[in-house]
Amino acid sequence: MALNLDQIQKYADLLVNFGLSEGNGIKKGEKVLLTCTNYENPIVNAIKTSVEKAGGMILLDQFLVLSSKEQSEITDPVVLSKYYHEYFFRKISVDHHIQLSGKSISNMPGFSSTPLAKEICEFEYKNFIEEKNNLIRKNKYSYCRAYDTSILNPAYFFLDKNNPTEEFQIRKNNLNEICMKFLEKAEKIHVYSDKFDLNMLVGINRKWCFMTGHN
Repeated sequence: MALNLDQIQKYADLLVNFGLSEGNGIKKGEKVLLTCTNYENPIVNAIKTSVEKAGGMILLDQFLVLSSKEQSEITDPVVLSKYYHEYFFRKISVDHHIQLSGKSISNMPGFSSTPLAKEICEFEYKNFIEEKNNLIRKNKYSYCRAYDTSILNPAYFFLDKNNPTEEFQIRKNNLNEICMKFLEKAEKIHVYSDKFDLNMLVGINRKWCFMTGHN
């Protein structure tokens, strides 16, 4: 179901005021980088409006992505390293990053063009993830993913309500309260599924995040 313009603006407000900073939204003067493949998408102007209304500055990602053929022709590892480093690290050169319907690393143009390109890309991506998580832990960076508004379910994001951000904030606070009460009594947590089986100790040095808004 495609969203109408009012719902699109509400969704943009939700991304900026809840999706970023783990449910707290952006602060006045902060920079937000928006990455997408189609800047004609109506969500782009809506996000721009939301960022400016919150006192922030919107930056549109103008990074030049080379084609697979162009990347396969690069044989200098220094040049490749610089390209992939800039491709990833530009995302954490600002306070916040919103990615609209982004692709995974394996779908990145040229990722599998040559063994050398793949090796260097994986290396720079690993460094990027480590630095990104480090900045998130220090509350110096946040990100969220925005979905295609043509396939969103308005009810799921409370876009039929007057203030979807407030609806999410209420649920986040309730979830935090419930989970923290549980964690106060627990010594460890067993998390499992078909693909993993984890036992985690509940300690004072572990940070618990509920409804971060990233996705």
